[in-house]
Amino acid sequence: MSVGWENVVAGKGIELALIGTSIIFLSLLAISGFIYLLPRVLALIATLSGRNAAAPISTEIKKEPLSVAEKEAIIALVLHLELEYQSGESGSVTLRPHESRSIWSSSARMRSLSSWSHHA
Repeated sequence: MSVGWENVVAGKGIELALIGTSIIFLSLLAISGFIYLLPRVLALIATLSGRNAAAPISTEIKKEPLSVAEKEAIIALVLHLELEYQSGESGSVTLRPHESRSIWSSSARMRSLSSWSHHA
């Protein structure tokens, strides 16, 4: 079996590669066009069917002053999370066996610190 460009040309490999590349390019172009036009088509269908199009989402944030209790809760949460992060024990299991007892009898003194905080 010989290997070379003659076999590629004889088997119409170049034409096949160009046609395959064209098909992929046109498919990706069609998908991009569909994604681009989908919101417009859905809005048009919504207006034709008599339904109101989705109201634009306001990016304004209404700022209301926080109460003293809310401020204290935020400060306590930030301090708790920072101390948990700095301790380096998040998600670790610690075991403090006593010298006089077996390690197997100390399961009640095992403490687990969850890596998933339930506070945030």
